Amino acid sequence: MSEAETTLAAAERLFAELTTVLADLNAKRHQLEESVRSHRERVARLDSDIANVGSEEQKLAQETSGLGDPLGYSPLPWRPRSRALRGPKPRRR
Repeated sequence: MSEAETTLAAAERLFAELTTVLADLNAKRHQLEESVRSHRERVARLDSDIANVGSEEQKLAQETSGLGDPLGYSPLPWRPRSRALRGPKPRRR
């Protein structure tokens, strides 16, 4: 084998290796781009959901602002004696 053929064979091997590396990098790039797009869509959906919940909360607050508490509960400045109003007894550790 001549020196030119040896150099050509080495260059072809290097080219094949680099082509494989480039293909792998392109596949990873496409996967990352897909992930970014998917996450952006999810963030947009969540932003929309949060906005909808906020507007629904405001709407309900306006609708019920003059009704008072139908069960007669109000924020108590003192601790109620009834266990039902206080909630479960705290656990000791």
